Amino acid sequence: MRKIRSKLKRKSSNQKWKRGHSSTSNPSKTLHRDRARVRMHLTNSGLNSGSLTSEALNKLNKMSNDNYQLKNIHTPSDDDQSMFSNAPTTTVRSFMSNFTTNTNVSFSKLLDRENLNERQKEMVAVLAASTETIKEQQGGETSTEYFLAFINSLALIKDDKQADPIIGLLNLLIKSVPKAVMQDKFTLTRDVLIKLLKAFEVSENQSGLIDVISCLATLLTTQEFDKWASHGIQSLLHALLTFTTHSKPKIRKAAVKSITYILKHLYSNTKNLEQTSVSHPVSKIVKSYCLDFFSDINLDGNIVSVLHILGLIEHCFPYFYTEEVKTICESLLSLSSSSNPFIRMHCYQALYTILDAEESSLTDVLGGRLISAIYDMQPNKSDVRQTIAWITVLKKGFIFMVKKNAKLCGEMLPRFMQICIIELWPSDHSEVISAVTATLKEIFSDVIVMLMKYSNLKKSLVLILEYLNLILKNPFSSCNKQVIVLFNTVYEVYGAHYPNELKESLRSLANRYSPLVEDRREIENTVLSAIKNMDIAIVLNEIPLCDSKGEISIERSWILPLIREGLHKSSLEYFNNHIIPLASVCLKKWKHLETIGKQNDAHIFELLCCQLWGLFPGFCRQPSDSEKFGLIAKTAGTILCDNLYLRAPVLDGLKELIPSVIAQGKEETVSKFSKNFLPILFNLYINKPKGSYENDLRVSILDIVKLFLKITPTGVLNESFNTALTRLKLTKEGEFSYNMIFDIVECFAIYITPDQLDKLYEEYVKPILQVSNKKPEEKNVQPNVKKAYRVIFHILSNEHENCLVFVKEKRHDIETLLMKSEELNGDNVRLTRLGCLKYLIKGKNHDSDLIRQCITETVLCHPNNSDRPNQLCTEMIKIIGTLYKDNGKLNEFIELVLIGFTSDKIDLVVKTIWSLNNVLQLHSDSMYDNTFIFILENLCNSVQSNNRMEAKSALCTLYTFVKHTPRVTLTSHLEVLIKTMSKMVSDTKRFCRLPYGRLLKKLCRYYSVQEITRLIPGNDLVTHKRLKKIRKDFNKIKNQQSNGDVKIKESSDDLEINQKLKTITINEVLKDSDSSDVNDSDLEEQDKIIPATSKKDAKMEICIRENSDSIIDLTDVNTINKVSIKNNRNKNKIQHVEADKKFSFRTASDGRLIIEEPKKNRTELLADKKDAKRIRDHSDSSESEEYSKSNKSELIGHKRKKIMGIHRVSVNSHLSGRSGKSSWSQNSALKKSSKKEQKAQKNKQMQPYAYIPLTGSINKKPK
Repeated sequence: MRKIRSKLKRKSSNQKWKRGHSSTSNPSKTLHRDRARVRMHLTNSGLNSGSLTSEALNKLNKMSNDNYQLKNIHTPSDDDQSMFSNAPTTTVRSFMSNFTTNTNVSFSKLLDRENLNERQKEMVAVLAASTETIKEQQGGETSTEYFLAFINSLALIKDDKQADPIIGLLNLLIKSVPKAVMQDKFTLTRDVLIKLLKAFEVSENQSGLIDVISCLATLLTTQEFDKWASHGIQSLLHALLTFTTHSKPKIRKAAVKSITYILKHLYSNTKNLEQTSVSHPVSKIVKSYCLDFFSDINLDGNIVSVLHILGLIEHCFPYFYTEEVKTICESLLSLSSSSNPFIRMHCYQALYTILDAEESSLTDVLGGRLISAIYDMQPNKSDVRQTIAWITVLKKGFIFMVKKNAKLCGEMLPRFMQICIIELWPSDHSEVISAVTATLKEIFSDVIVMLMKYSNLKKSLVLILEYLNLILKNPFSSCNKQVIVLFNTVYEVYGAHYPNELKESLRSLANRYSPLVEDRREIENTVLSAIKNMDIAIVLNEIPLCDSKGEISIERSWILPLIREGLHKSSLEYFNNHIIPLASVCLKKWKHLETIGKQNDAHIFELLCCQLWGLFPGFCRQPSDSEKFGLIAKTAGTILCDNLYLRAPVLDGLKELIPSVIAQGKEETVSKFSKNFLPILFNLYINKPKGSYENDLRVSILDIVKLFLKITPTGVLNESFNTALTRLKLTKEGEFSYNMIFDIVECFAIYITPDQLDKLYEEYVKPILQVSNKKPEEKNVQPNVKKAYRVIFHILSNEHENCLVFVKEKRHDIETLLMKSEELNGDNVRLTRLGCLKYLIKGKNHDSDLIRQCITETVLCHPNNSDRPNQLCTEMIKIIGTLYKDNGKLNEFIELVLIGFTSDKIDLVVKTIWSLNNVLQLHSDSMYDNTFIFILENLCNSVQSNNRMEAKSALCTLYTFVKHTPRVTLTSHLEVLIKTMSKMVSDTKRFCRLPYGRLLKKLCRYYSVQEITRLIPGNDLVTHKRLKKIRKDFNKIKNQQSNGDVKIKESSDDLEINQKLKTITINEVLKDSDSSDVNDSDLEEQDKIIPATSKKDAKMEICIRENSDSIIDLTDVNTINKVSIKNNRNKNKIQHVEADKKFSFRTASDGRLIIEEPKKNRTELLADKKDAKRIRDHSDSSESEEYSKSNKSELIGHKRKKIMGIHRVSVNSHLSGRSGKSSWSQNSALKKSSKKEQKAQKNKQMQPYAYIPLTGSINKKPK
């Protein structure tokens, strides 16, 4: 009889942690725990031995706790208002200022901190006691007084724990102590610091030891040059040098920083005294100390110390003298032949730093020798990391040499370029290809550019081009795409100096081009660079548009768009002799094929003809022979008249040509053809267009007319103007031609004489405004009025002499005319009229009628549907407001602006509000409190309006009001403002949710979310919900700032060459050069010596390459080139990933599968027997699903059994030696496996790779 089991699911949440792992779910951020820890200070150990600062320290702890609890609570009070009303002070008082009355700025770094640790609290307590003692003795709190007090205290104290806070204060103070005091108290200070140095080193007090090291460095910099010969001073320096190889990274970093500070300070002092020819003893001592570490004993057994010393050399090298520089470079070169590849890599880094130093004693001769020696250090090409480091160091060397000695650099450069281009570029390693490409690009951009001005280096520069042409001829090279892209830079550098030497590369690129080729885009970009930097004649000779028969080649038409885009400073004569004949041939074939009915072929030649004429703007862009324009003037005029489809490129060419000749001062080359082109352009503009394409060209035609009028001779100009006026008289008003002719006459207005201007004003402009004032309902009134205003605007705004004379005579008449025509304005002419008024109000009084009229016009011209005001309105408000402000009548100006609030028209009210917004932005600094209150009352009324646009404009203006109003005034009316916002109509509040939210955030930043929430009525749930969201956002930003969680988006390293090449630095080269063989307690925290890499990734092997035919002699010096680093990280990673993906268990190096089963105790064996019995009892298909579920729950919940094998869950375990998956990945894997098991059991199949105990119970059949 079968057992009846419960169908209830086992509770899977009762999971137990493994022993010792109960806290693995604790959060990484312990903000609340840290806050609690601040409130529970332990008793300070230094207080038991003395009571000098006990009371002060207890007082400080109490104050810091109270301050911490209250620092986030802000309640507006009278003190706050008085704070806003007072003028800004020069200092900021923290809560620490209430504890100590110290006024010495040397301690500001300590006193300005908010969260203090125990050591810093003791420092503040000691400082408070010292300050009180100095004041009792009528001291001035000078740095000398504090220095003597600290030194005397340290001399008497024997306990290093009591000395710790004092030495911290001394470190903050010592750099401000006068040099004479330091020299006078040198012996006492030295003895005290040496005593503390020994004590802190024994007690392993890092903070105190770092402070002592810094104080010793400052003490040594105060000594004169002559005193450095004494043994006592040199012993101090040796004591500091011993810490540069300390095992603790913080101490080592402090020591390196101190040594660098000493060298830099003394080097600059010696340089100021003009003693650079004499080496300072400090540099000799540091040099000798560094070189002593490069002995054979250290190289064999103390590699970490050698790496530390190399890091010290990197920091100190800029401050060595020439003798030391030479010796150090020789030592580094000899050290680079070490058999240890890590030392070699860091030698490269040191050499890179030497060559990269902005100021150093490295001469050009010594730099040349150094580069020659680095040549001989070339590593094996298969050693990727060292090869990249080698070329990076040489690149920096040539950048250094071109600044020191360009001639020597040019002579040495071809050898390096040959190695990079011929040997290293066609590499099988993508890292080497990318590094070489970036190096060559930087060499061309920074080095070869500077060598172009030396004519005696032509042989070397041409030799480099030969190397590039040689590799370009190989289309199957692994660096094929990189070579093509590099030629972009080559054409930029060589194009203007050696164009004939670049012909071969152009032919190679042209022969390689095909629409189907993979590098098509790279070739196009490279040819475009050649067009921009070379003569177009050379480019088209090497990439001809015609075939051998003289007919245009369609296959080469791909270059035509490139020429149009990149052509400039070319020859008009070349266009006339070569391009126009080809275009004429294409035009004839186009027309001929259209007549015989071959539309497809005709379309091809139509496109070719348009593309050839499309080159005309490029040839007109800064032409080198603008005097040859007469060769193509007739052809261009014919095209404008006869061919509609070729008219656009000709117009574009003229638009490019005229500004170019004006800039070159050659206007007469084109101006003499004005009498020919102006009539053609007039006719094209006046005639009514027949389609949209022809209508679009009219805008370009009018622009070219304006350009031609700038250079047209006076006689032709007057004749053309009289002709235009005559045609304007003969044309009926309202017709299309009348409006077009009036546009042309408007263009003439700023170039004609005062008499002609008077005639234009009296006969056309003035009558239009007078007639339109009488008959505003006529159909053609508004367009004519706008044109008349536009003519007046051009005359008033122009600084031409003729215009100034006319305005002086007719100014009063123009003002009268504009004042009388105010009522005929429409929305389309108001801005033009306002532009005229802008130039008429200059020199007027603030109480004039014209100024008042301008205020009304400005308000009416303001847009009513946008918070971005018109620029003209902004300028008018600024000008008029300044005029009123200078006369002390700003309130009167604001009252005139706010008149629109009394209107019944919503549009006028909205425009008034936007104008008020502009006034607040420009003139809020001159307003009084009553003015702000008056503005706030009007805005609050508008906010509660039912109209959406009025409420939106009022909210946006309130935002400006809050931003520019004094805080005291705003605080006193904050409650009114908040309640007004809360009482908004629900519809308008929903419509204005964005400006409403912006205003709430601004107020919350000023007063805190709690204060604003307190003022919001309880029934306004929407606003409370918004404030809750704002509070969350503020807390999130605050946490990110406090924790430093700033996310930086880094672009992924892509090998696509069309992207900008990244410059390789030596630190990137050494990124993966760390080793797990170099064991040190702090090696992973080194600064700039070994970049930080994880121990998991630092699996590297040192190997020697050899052949079966030859035996390597390890005593040979050249053997070092065959020692390299083999990184098996990627290989092992791929192997493990495949194993996890396919089988979920490890694979040995020979391919065997590693299947492990842990040793089972008695309890686990009993559990397995129960599992087997369960399998026997539930072999029926109806209960197979129940079994799979229970089995899954046991795997997840039953004590987390550490089982490894096929298709089993890998659990985090320190015994397995493998990193487990996360919980969610385990659950998902179990779900997938359980589904497969169910399917297999339903089909009555065995589960694949299932673990079944081999016991006798399996053979028993169920009863």
